[in-house]
Amino acid sequence: GAVVPVYIAETAQASRRGALAAIPQTFVSLGIFSAYLVSLLIAAVFPSAGWRPMMAASLVPAAVHAAMVLWVLPESPRWLLQRRRPADALRAL
Repeated sequence: GAVVPVYIAETAQASRRGALAAIPQTFVSLGIFSAYLVSLLIAAVFPSAGWRPMMAASLVPAAVHAAMVLWVLPESPRWLLQRRRPADALRAL
């Protein structure tokens, strides 16, 4: 839960920090709503399939999110400082 707000606080410009703080909660809410819609669609198309296709459908966005976290997001300045890379931490700011 609290990792995303801390990451935003460390990396965002001060003038944008407040607006960016609302984004994680907005996306969580949109994710819950879209999961509901996908489950509703699966239940309508495959009424006798049960819960397994609904659970399997959640693997796709989870895999995309994991790939983005691992390969797209840069390291935070705090993480770089803990690894004794102050020059890289300064560039990340």
